Amino acid sequence: MPKRGPSLLRGVLLWLGLLAACRAGASRQSETKRSATAVAAPRPATAEPLAGALGSPLLAAIARPEADAPAAQRERVHYALARHPERAELRFGKTQLFDFGSAGDARYRLGGWLGPASESRSFGETSALFTAGPHLPLTLPIEQAGSHALLMRTRSFGPVALQVTVNGRRLARRALAGKSFETLRFSVPGRLLERGEMSLELELLPTRGRASAVRSGFALDWVQLGPTSTPTMTALPPWAAFAFGLTDDERVRISSAASVSYTLQVPDAAVLRGTLHAARPAHLQVRACRDLAEPVVLAELAAGPAPTSFSVDLAALRGEVVRLELEADQADVVLDAPRVVTLEPATARLPTPAPARNLLIVLVDTLRPDRLAAYNPHTRVRTPGLGRFLPEAALMLDARAQENWTKPSVATLLTSLLPWQHHVGSDEAVLPPSAQTLAEVLRERGFYTGAFVANGYICEKFGFAQGFRDYRNYLHEGRPNVAQYVAADVLAWLDARPANQPFFLYVHTVDPHVPYKPPPHFVAMYDPAPYSGPIDFHGNHNLLEKIKAGTQPIDARDREHLLALYDAEVSYHDAYLGVILDGLKARGLDENTVVVITSDHGEEFWEHGSVGHGHTVFDELLHIPLIVHVPGMAGGGRGVTGDVGLVDVEPTVLQALGQSIPSTLSGQSFLPQLLGEQPDAPRFTVSGFMDGWRALATGRVKLVQQGLRHARLYDTLHDPGEHHDLAADHPITLRYAHALLGLALGPARGPGVGTALPVTTTDLDAATLAQLRSLGYTGTSRHRDAAAGSAVR
Repeated sequence: MPKRGPSLLRGVLLWLGLLAACRAGASRQSETKRSATAVAAPRPATAEPLAGALGSPLLAAIARPEADAPAAQRERVHYALARHPERAELRFGKTQLFDFGSAGDARYRLGGWLGPASESRSFGETSALFTAGPHLPLTLPIEQAGSHALLMRTRSFGPVALQVTVNGRRLARRALAGKSFETLRFSVPGRLLERGEMSLELELLPTRGRASAVRSGFALDWVQLGPTSTPTMTALPPWAAFAFGLTDDERVRISSAASVSYTLQVPDAAVLRGTLHAARPAHLQVRACRDLAEPVVLAELAAGPAPTSFSVDLAALRGEVVRLELEADQADVVLDAPRVVTLEPATARLPTPAPARNLLIVLVDTLRPDRLAAYNPHTRVRTPGLGRFLPEAALMLDARAQENWTKPSVATLLTSLLPWQHHVGSDEAVLPPSAQTLAEVLRERGFYTGAFVANGYICEKFGFAQGFRDYRNYLHEGRPNVAQYVAADVLAWLDARPANQPFFLYVHTVDPHVPYKPPPHFVAMYDPAPYSGPIDFHGNHNLLEKIKAGTQPIDARDREHLLALYDAEVSYHDAYLGVILDGLKARGLDENTVVVITSDHGEEFWEHGSVGHGHTVFDELLHIPLIVHVPGMAGGGRGVTGDVGLVDVEPTVLQALGQSIPSTLSGQSFLPQLLGEQPDAPRFTVSGFMDGWRALATGRVKLVQQGLRHARLYDTLHDPGEHHDLAADHPITLRYAHALLGLALGPARGPGVGTALPVTTTDLDAATLAQLRSLGYTGTSRHRDAAAGSAVR
């Protein structure tokens, strides 16, 4: 990233002199008509606390010369550090550098969410972040309490005033000439700061009535935040531009005047490995910084002209969110292939299966994974149909939807675009013709495509029929939309399709969705006692919404019956899911068909004080089942960890079918994880709710972001209900989650990746409204809740 103007030797010497002085006197310690046919209804038959939350002592990790792994172990790469410069942080001593217009600046602005349009641009020899509007909100980490020096290099495009606001309080106003980049310095008093994060807002104001300069936007090159003694520089030192060794994706160069750090949740049996060398004798210190604990020096590694392998044991940090700091001394140190690896038993690798021929996706609307024994062995809900299928499939244990209600969630499944890219997030929104759906991709490649959909939103009117040769929406055709009839139609379609073509079949059932009206013998499985209370969805489709709004009071007995109705719907649906899966097997199609069983969202039952869905980004609404069968895949019945989402399904199934993956998709295939491999950096998922909420999940870390300033942080291992907010006491973990959220919301890398679609809408006619009301839609609190979320900044 060659980005700097003329090198200023004097500035460099000031930096080096200051740092040398600091080192000399300081110690080195420092995440409903009937259809023609129907299937007869079967009768029912610990890890460590997050980021050391309990303050457990850390045993000293041992640095040792690298040796060959024992024969009984194999090395698996967990984090290839050099391949991900966008996740690295750079420091000069105690001064933090935030470099804009380069890889990873989205970390410090939440990816541009709720901010103006911004992009990287070159201005002569300087690359910077260009912001089209007059306002740029940033979120920067604060590692020390007390007063700080804030420096930034910026330029406007005409005479303006730059107003700087810190944590909601105006700090200063400075004039910008608008002719070139200018370096500004501000003193930030300690009373405005707390250890953790700082909200920094930059706003252009007109001077002498020159509003045109404000409308022209401005560019930001870099920001520095450090001790009040930090010297003022007009450009970054030249070595800052190549601190990440951009000539080679396997190399990190660490200057003797800087440190590079990476944050991660440390897996079990982890080791930091690589090779290091330096032009002359030097040392590399490896430190671990954790929440609620002092930094710990893990290793002091000697470097010289001859490459030397190293291995630093991280076992004592397992399960914790840790910032690994790598600081060089006496000379620049170059790390070749630095990586965090896990040492695991040397089991045989799963063989890569041959490409499958067909694809079946079954989406069970509103299905919570905790109702399935595969995800929750203590559930009371009986699902024998799914149980017969599980020994041949793998379960993604950490799958999440990207929205909390059907329409945007299914749009993400079928396009591999995030909700804010496809814009199908309102009752009136339409998936535009310019969207390329999975059905279109496969139909163009010779697949026979069909869909049987029981949800009124997923219809031709809203653009969801694109690419399907056969398309049936039960509500819009006036057919009964329960699983019994859907299953019959699916089997008939499988028999009638042309046998000489591969097929893609999408099946979308709604039985666990309101209104809950399962057959009585299924209700008796979970509530055999007589009940005569108000929980009755026959003729009262909006009952759940009334409960949510508080207009229908209920007691403990009513709650018990409501839960029984939902559980009965899951069991009723499973009977016909079993019919479909057994029918696939009876026809011999299971041997060459990729099968995906999932859901579009969950359902709340008072986990956070409400019911239903479409109102929060907590896991009772986002966590979904994702069960995948790939023909020829060994190790069926396994649970696979790793954060994936509905956005990742399309690239995964395309890879399993041996098909090329379009470059425009936002998701990433998780087929390698199904086959026992591992990504080269920790995965994460991002979800949203309308405009005002975003959520980030990675490992055991869950971030719920409401507007720009309100963040909640949860440890989903020890607090799966997401009730205990850890944000105030876990600045390193919060910063880690915010950085990943920024990367997730920021511009995708590569031309065409995640290209946003135009916003398209349609009018809702009376017939469509009536059909949606039959599913409990319209008149809900979703839009009211979304507006409340959007209002918070």
